[in-house]
Formats: sequence, structure tokens, C-alpha cells
Amino acid sequence: MDLPDPIDAIEFRMEQIGLDNKDLEPLIGGRGRVSEVLRGVRQLSIELIRRVHSELHIPAEVVLQRSKRRRTVGTASRPNRRPKARSAPGER
Repeated sequence: MDLPDPIDAIEFRMEQIGLDNKDLEPLIGGRGRVSEVLRGVRQLSIELIRRVHSELHIPAEVVLQRSKRRRTVGTASRPNRRPKARSAPGER
């Protein structure tokens, strides 16, 4: 039997015990970091894995896995930006 995805396990445990993203801030970090972890943008560090395992009682073998939901930060959600032109040395 396959183990659940670590992010799915965290979200399932949050639902079980009535936590929301804000409740994870003391465990994972600020609002942005919690969001990045739950969206799969940020990997869990060893220290975060230990905290999640200890505080949320999720088996270590589950949170040690790499999430299959991992997303890379792409440019699709960012506005199109043109790179700034660089001047040659000595020019302004």
C-alpha cells in the first residue's frame, strides 16, 4: 500500500483536529511559508519534518517523502516583465 502524499497528510490532519493555515504558523513559519509548503512550492526541511511529525503526530515515513504535488514557481502567474537594459561600462 502506498503512503499518502505528505501535503495531503498534513491537510487531512489539519481537518481532523480543526486547524487552519494560521494555526501552522508557529510550527512552520509565517503565513507565506505555510502557504508555500501547502502549495508544494517549498520542500519541508528536516527541522520542519521533525516538528510536523512531533506536533501533528503524522508518521515520519509519510512526511519524509517528497511530495508528488510539488509545483515549481513559474512565470505563468506573474506579469510579463521585460528585463532592464544594461548600459555599457562608463555610460549612463
